[in-house]
Amino acid sequence: MFNSIYEVKITGKDLDRFIKQMYRLNINLYDIKYKGKSIYVKVDSVSYNKLINIKTIYEIEVVRFYGLAYFIDYFKRNYIFLSFVMFGFLVLLILTRIIFDIEVVHSKKDIREVIYKELYNHGLKKGHFILSYDDTEKIADDIVRNHKDKIEWLEIERVGVKYIVKVEERVINKENSNIPNRDLIAKKDGIITSINASSGEIRKKVNDYVKRGEVIVSGNITKDEKIKKTVGAKGKVFAEVWYEAKVNIPLHYREVIKDSKIKNNINLFFLDRKIPFFNTGKTVESDNVIYLKNKIFPIGLSISKDRKIQIIDDIYTIEEASNKAISLAEEKIKKNLSDNERIISRKKLKIQLNGSTILVRVFFKVNEDITTYKNITKEDLDKLKKLEKIQEKDR
Repeated sequence: MFNSIYEVKITGKDLDRFIKQMYRLNINLYDIKYKGKSIYVKVDSVSYNKLINIKTIYEIEVVRFYGLAYFIDYFKRNYIFLSFVMFGFLVLLILTRIIFDIEVVHSKKDIREVIYKELYNHGLKKGHFILSYDDTEKIADDIVRNHKDKIEWLEIERVGVKYIVKVEERVINKENSNIPNRDLIAKKDGIITSINASSGEIRKKVNDYVKRGEVIVSGNITKDEKIKKTVGAKGKVFAEVWYEAKVNIPLHYREVIKDSKIKNNINLFFLDRKIPFFNTGKTVESDNVIYLKNKIFPIGLSISKDRKIQIIDDIYTIEEASNKAISLAEEKIKKNLSDNERIISRKKLKIQLNGSTILVRVFFKVNEDITTYKNITKEDLDKLKKLEKIQEKDR
């Protein structure tokens, strides 16, 4: 493609003599075709330079270019148009790298003003060049750190030539001293792994098995088996709980993973070939937003929204599919866990082959927060006091 080949028309008498003379001068002629008093030959760039510099009575005319010579000739004939196109590309490139608008999304004016000021101080302002993703992430972290008493979370999202800033205000919860009288109970069956209570009377201990609804920390403070005081129990209880997950997975597994980040790109279309200005080197999914095409010349320009995609196309053995199923089951479990919760262990219970798919049953042990509360009503207290009196008479 990048070698220059010239097709030349040579007209004159005794063309065979001319051809022999060219070979003596080490000028290589290819694809010789006779047409009347003319011949058409192809020469490379070295032979072409020798050919046009020899003195001869024969008429020599270039009729077609191939390879690099074609593009050079095309540029010479269309340099004014191409110059305007390149200038347009340059202007378009500059415009797509300039910030035209910044919008802070929040209901409170004072929060918006704080964010706008911080963005300005960090160089994120209208008329300036768009910053990289890493730079905007650093700015977001700095703003949250500088205003940690006001801001819980901040995200800077680029949409074309506009930045949208989403803010979550930090709400400082004041300690509520009027907690209702209540018990801390188990919301699931499990074996207790830790108890941390700041209020109430602990009724269970670590390694105790509890059923759903059982009282772990009571709001009733007792002494000598009598209720002396009723408070609102408060704390955290973690326990080992159990799950069984069933996962079907095909032995031929195909998945298309789309990146959540969408980036603008500029594409040049030349001779039905798409040439992106910013080539990621990876498979992308494109959606043209603006498409300009010249009706005369084979050239076009588009602005597209590109999203990286990853295609997973695997054929698994039964063991590989089984391991994949366990990983998927683990991901499902983890999605419902908080930061302090974790999977303790996992065990493959059964593998069942169903044609081209397998069914895998996996047993999980999870260290999970089982804390929940149940209010202590007046009726509950009356029943407990009656029970105390009965027990006291029996003694």
